[in-house]
Amino acid sequence: MFNIAIFKQSVRKNYPLWLLMTVIVCFFACMVAYLAKVNPSLNLPGSPGGTDLITIYAGAFYDIMGLMLILVYAIATGIRLVVTEVDRGDLSYTLNTPVNRREVILTKVVFYVASLLAMILVLSLVGSAANAIISPGKLDYGAFWAINGVMFCFMFAISGISFFASCWFNKTGSALTICVGIPVVFFLFNVIAGFGSDFEIFKYFTLNTLFNPTDIIAGNNIIADTATLLGVGLVLYVVGIMRFLKKDLPL
Repeated sequence: MFNIAIFKQSVRKNYPLWLLMTVIVCFFACMVAYLAKVNPSLNLPGSPGGTDLITIYAGAFYDIMGLMLILVYAIATGIRLVVTEVDRGDLSYTLNTPVNRREVILTKVVFYVASLLAMILVLSLVGSAANAIISPGKLDYGAFWAINGVMFCFMFAISGISFFASCWFNKTGSALTICVGIPVVFFLFNVIAGFGSDFEIFKYFTLNTLFNPTDIIAGNNIIADTATLLGVGLVLYVVGIMRFLKKDLPL
């Protein structure tokens, strides 16, 4: 069930942040292409060694700038879509109209996922165009789009955490603790896992391990990792929806 009025409302409320984050992430993608052109031996901090353009993107962009910016949007929007409206009483007002809960929550899910997909699609198109103009022939476009595709799956899982918390709690502060806390813990565990074999166990407690651009570039089989990310996200979205449909909302 889909409600166009609720969808338009979600667009109006979240479009400014979406546009800001999209412009910034595209700017950084273009900057990587430019810096690689003016300094062919460039090896930016965070890149896993090597000076070929896609390798530089894999580390410096996807591990730091690109990932974090999209993550900020995913967390902030997940909070604003449900729990902030519940906390302020806006959602109770909406539900006093002929719109039912199922329409509201399913429409918000469609907007949320579509906005993340649109952001990554714009990044892919702008990044490809920028590299074709600035550094023609230097970027592996297949790997670039493949990385962005898996990044969407990763963001789908992370957004599932944010959406689940947003549906579960009635207070913004409580939901924000989960939405921010879990991704931060995932990031820390991923960093710790890279310290050596003695800390390798930490990689089993973070979703970040499942998004590894280096594996994509190397042509490794990532089907299981991608399926896991999609599965985690799907379960979290479904549980969040069920919770929202059944819980009592404050007046």
